[in-house]
Amino acid sequence: MRSITNFLLFETIYDNLPLNNQAIVNFSSKILSPTFPIVEEDCGTKLGTLVSTGKFAVGKVSLFSYGTFTFETVSGLISVTVEEGDILTTDMVTGLLSANISPVATRSVQSCTSPGGLCRKCIRGSHPDTYPNLVDVPAVGSRFKVDPPTKRGFLSYLTDTHTGGLLGFQSLTSEGASPLPVREELIRSKISSAELSQVYRQVSSIKSVDEKFLEYAKGLPDPLEKALFLILMYGFFTNVRA
Repeated sequence: MRSITNFLLFETIYDNLPLNNQAIVNFSSKILSPTFPIVEEDCGTKLGTLVSTGKFAVGKVSLFSYGTFTFETVSGLISVTVEEGDILTTDMVTGLLSANISPVATRSVQSCTSPGGLCRKCIRGSHPDTYPNLVDVPAVGSRFKVDPPTKRGFLSYLTDTHTGGLLGFQSLTSEGASPLPVREELIRSKISSAELSQVYRQVSSIKSVDEKFLEYAKGLPDPLEKALFLILMYGFFTNVRA
């Protein structure tokens, strides 16, 4: 049975990988904290990342122009306008709620559609504290490291694969959004079959790894699922004492 308890047991495993094997650590970093080129100013996405219109929307960057809203407060009437590219304030979010607009679409590298990389507007949308204005974002041609505050999203992704079901994982991710920090296509581009084979061999050399896990991993056709499973095994079995 898929279990939240099982998920909680492993939820920080990708955040605290052992440093015993530098090759696996480097491979893991390429996937869990990947770097991509900034390829254009604006990918033009209209997908956005949906956020509940409430306190969690404050500080996000609006993907659309929603209009002007007037609402009553203890201090009287307040009028706010929400334009595309605005960092949402508490008053803006209250205005959206007053018009029953929920959820709200926000900019994020998670929904960036730039071919082969990321755009400056989506990077700014993911990091408005670091880049309060578009001019602050590194220029096209630079490289950007996607380093989420927690790697738990990768475990959430694994829960939706056959491997996740086999291990009994039940995801904590909600709202239907991809838990990955960027779209799958970009992360998959970081995985070469040669490097994946090397990581498999090195995980196989860990004495405490159960042969059944290795046999299962060997047969996985999806490179991203296989990579995340091998990294998880490395993180878990390296710390197991015989």
